[in-house]
Amino acid sequence: MDTDQIKPSAEDKNNMISKSWFIWNSLVENASSRISFPKQIPLSQSILQNVPDFRSTKLLSSLSPGHTNLVASGRSVWRIGSNCELVHKIIDHSIITAISKTVSCTTKDSGGFESWIGIEGKESTDRNYLAILISAWAYIISAHWAESQEGHLQYTDKRGSVSPIILDPNYIIDIGNADEAETKWWTAVAAQNGWKATISSNFEGVNGTFVSPWSIDIDFEPTLTVCSTSIPSPVESSCATASEAYSHLVRFCKLHGIFDQALIALSATLTFPTHSFKNFPAKLPTPKHTRIPSNKYDSTTDTDFRALEKIYRAIGCYMTISALGIVPLLCSMFFEETVPCNLSGEWLETAFQALRPIQHHNLHLAIVGSLRRPSLGFWWTGACLTGLAEMILRSDLEQIYMPIDLVCGWWTGNPQSFICCHHTTTASTSEKWIFRWKEALLLYISGERQLPLCPWRPPGKSLVRDTELSVQGHAYCIDHFLRMESWIWFGADGNTHIDYGYSINPEKNSDKQISYKANSSSKLPDQIEISNKASRQYTLWIFEWLAGSTDRSISPRDTQLYQDIRDWAADIYPDDCGDSDEEIQIDVEDQTSGPSQEQSQAIQRWLMSEELKF
Repeated sequence: MDTDQIKPSAEDKNNMISKSWFIWNSLVENASSRISFPKQIPLSQSILQNVPDFRSTKLLSSLSPGHTNLVASGRSVWRIGSNCELVHKIIDHSIITAISKTVSCTTKDSGGFESWIGIEGKESTDRNYLAILISAWAYIISAHWAESQEGHLQYTDKRGSVSPIILDPNYIIDIGNADEAETKWWTAVAAQNGWKATISSNFEGVNGTFVSPWSIDIDFEPTLTVCSTSIPSPVESSCATASEAYSHLVRFCKLHGIFDQALIALSATLTFPTHSFKNFPAKLPTPKHTRIPSNKYDSTTDTDFRALEKIYRAIGCYMTISALGIVPLLCSMFFEETVPCNLSGEWLETAFQALRPIQHHNLHLAIVGSLRRPSLGFWWTGACLTGLAEMILRSDLEQIYMPIDLVCGWWTGNPQSFICCHHTTTASTSEKWIFRWKEALLLYISGERQLPLCPWRPPGKSLVRDTELSVQGHAYCIDHFLRMESWIWFGADGNTHIDYGYSINPEKNSDKQISYKANSSSKLPDQIEISNKASRQYTLWIFEWLAGSTDRSISPRDTQLYQDIRDWAADIYPDDCGDSDEEIQIDVEDQTSGPSQEQSQAIQRWLMSEELKF
């Protein structure tokens, strides 16, 4: 393709359609024929890079627009890899710290998760404990939230029933020889609104009570009964701490041998802050329980148990990712570094058509995501289980909206934009041209532009002399890339708290695509309808972004090029382009208060100190 021919040729479009169909249709066919999850799903979660701990300090919160949530501010500090004076970049973020109402959950329609097919290498079972494990995890994470943010955690007067004998095995929680405290905890977890984690606020004259972002209102139908040798006293007692509750969960999983389900249940629980923001109820599978198996379970040989322990040690980091919002992370499954903006429609729309046969089958969608991008498998599977992924496919991606969150992409090893892809380039000072993707990168890291809305790279080159001065000054540097170095929390104590984050070295080859049989004989449908809307929209966005708000950056050489782009995209949102207003990815960017002037000055002093070792 001519790099300055923005409207792609028929051959280029057909090639991209064929490539996309081959990849996505092969994934769908493999997912549909699998009898178990790929074993890499839990192992892929060894990828964490510089993730700060949500529990590290009590956060300075403020009301979000509409007074629906409490939000806190944070800043990510990035190193700019280069051989020049560009050293670091700071990006502001907003993170949910509390919500106004619990997330509604039903156990009626789970889109394929009715039976637990198990993880590859393990025996499959018809037992399904996902819903009760999700309820348990919601309590555990909310307990961590209450302990770190000075919230209040308590049992309510609602309880699941307790029986020493098993009545209906499908709807019992058999905890065996448990003491009174453990039994009482399970009765709270098994009940609808059996516990609550709250925090009171008084911001700008608005009094209110908010709840943990992981609080849920789960309606078990039929109701569950706890089978225990202990009958808890009706006398009010203190509720289980986060550590105690986790011990109860681990003991239960050992009794029943269900650590694989506990892993997936945790991934689903971490979607709840996004469910709250989207105002979308979670759909969980109907419980299918049994009494404790007669054969003794050996957790020492279970890789899922070890994986769960590894994840739980970093639970505060997973809380941070979860509270930031995971829509950009989920959308990154469709990002492909080699796809240019003017062919993004052919790539995306073909993928959606390939996924159409399984779009309502969340189990198969989960396997597709895990095969496509193993490092995303944990998060994608949880979102599929609750129905969040299906909703995002329908409401975000098919409406041509792929939000970008550079920091979440870095934390999880999932790039979401050409801006955060590491391209090693060298240029001779005699070179007259610069790739437009590199021009865009320099405009962003130099502070000349905000983050572009378009995740796809622009094609072609620009004359160096025609670019902004900030680009000309760095066009010949050896390398430029973004690498996160640290995070800054704004504490309720008025201080800034530097968090260099928690990292886990990824397992060898953990982010390589899982091998599966590619169906090369899969025939391309005779008719794949491509609207080109995505290609035209994204191309318009990125080139208008390059031009700047007043077209000041359009050189005489490119005048016709820009006119061609605007003509090509004339019938789609002609005025909806340009810079993104904020670099906040959970759409709470208009928070009413942020870091104080003193805190900002403290950050600048810290950045200039020797403590920042770049």
